[in-house]
Amino acid sequence: MQNKLEVMAKNILIDCDMLNKLPVNLLEIARINNIDVYYKELPDDVSGAIKYDKNTQKFKIIIKSSLPRTRQRFTLAHELSHYFLNKDTLMSEELHIDTLYRKDTESETNIDYLAGAILINKELVEDLYSITTSISSLANAFLVSESAMRVRLIVLGIL
Repeated sequence: MQNKLEVMAKNILIDCDMLNKLPVNLLEIARINNIDVYYKELPDDVSGAIKYDKNTQKFKIIIKSSLPRTRQRFTLAHELSHYFLNKDTLMSEELHIDTLYRKDTESETNIDYLAGAILINKELVEDLYSITTSISSLANAFLVSESAMRVRLIVLGIL
């Protein structure tokens, strides 16, 4: 499944003209896919949500405004991944809320994987890792947290 998700992430980045751009402009990916993004205060246990509005026939993503920027970016990539992997289901359920401490399911694991692959392009991080092995520098380049970068490098077998 990971190979399929890597290909999907690469195709999303190609379609949005972001394959070799750092950091990935997630708001542009949302715009290209006709998804509105809002930053709002949400309950303590909620990091983000994706909603389908049947009246406007548009998706809306809401991101918790008080999260650190890198966490907002991961949450936005996560919600976009829900869209790319489960668009039809989301259209029927209308609202999907992601809590900060959710139970891991295979579906959520795949969504997190795709989010990481969108944020941290495999080929680009491999190329940059050959120049610098500093996790902090790589995280700054991709505008992700150091922990997200470390996880991605481990998943890719680089660390």
